[in-house]
Amino acid sequence: FPKSLFAVEDALRLFIKDKQDAVVLDFFAGSGTTAHAVMRLNRQYGGQRQCISVTNNEVAADEQDALRKKGLRPGDPDWEKWGICEYITKPRVEAAITGKSPDGTPIEGAY
Repeated sequence: FPKSLFAVEDALRLFIKDKQDAVVLDFFAGSGTTAHAVMRLNRQYGGQRQCISVTNNEVAADEQDALRKKGLRPGDPDWEKWGICEYITKPRVEAAITGKSPDGTPIEGAY
C-alpha cells in the first residue's frame, strides 16, 4: 500500500532540503511515493534532486492465477501490463510530472 506522500516528503526534507543535487535511491519503489515526494521538494525549494526508482513488475498472486488461466506467462505483454511497475509506479510518476491522470483528466489538488 502506498505510504503517505506528505510523511515521505517530510522525512526527505530533513536530509535533502539543502542538497539541491541529491540523488535518492528507492530500492522498493512500489507505488512511486518517494519519486513523487522528491519532485515536490524540487518544486518547493528549487534544485534538481533525482530519484532512482527500482522495482520489479510483480503481479499479485490472485491476478497471476487469472492470467495463467488465460494462457499467459510472465514476459507476455498482456501479463506485464498488470505488474506493479507498469500498472502502478509508472502511471503515478507520469501523473506527478504532467498533472494529468492516465486518461488525461487534470489531477485536482497541489501535486
